[in-house]
Amino acid sequence: MIQLNIGARVSGYSSSVGLPFSIGPLSEPKKRLLEFGLEAHFKTIELLASGKQAGAVVREYEEWVRSKDMKNTCLRPCHAIGMMEVEQPGWSQHLITFLRKI
Repeated sequence: MIQLNIGARVSGYSSSVGLPFSIGPLSEPKKRLLEFGLEAHFKTIELLASGKQAGAVVREYEEWVRSKDMKNTCLRPCHAIGMMEVEQPGWSQHLITFLRKI
């Protein structure tokens, strides 16, 4: 499996896009990992809500990842949205900041 990424950082905003692809058929473990990444993306969107504490999003997301037995395979919630703050220790389960709709 190969992951192609391209990104840029402008005025503090860091954006990137990536595309995984395979030359030849994917093994079942690699296929499962890719499918889980997409599932995690949709789960993150489901967990985000205006007025919700960011730390609650992290706690719920990490619990969901553990429930899928994929603890060491996935990045944190909101990774790749262009905010450096989502990298550890940014969004942690202890963060009290409330999300707001802009």
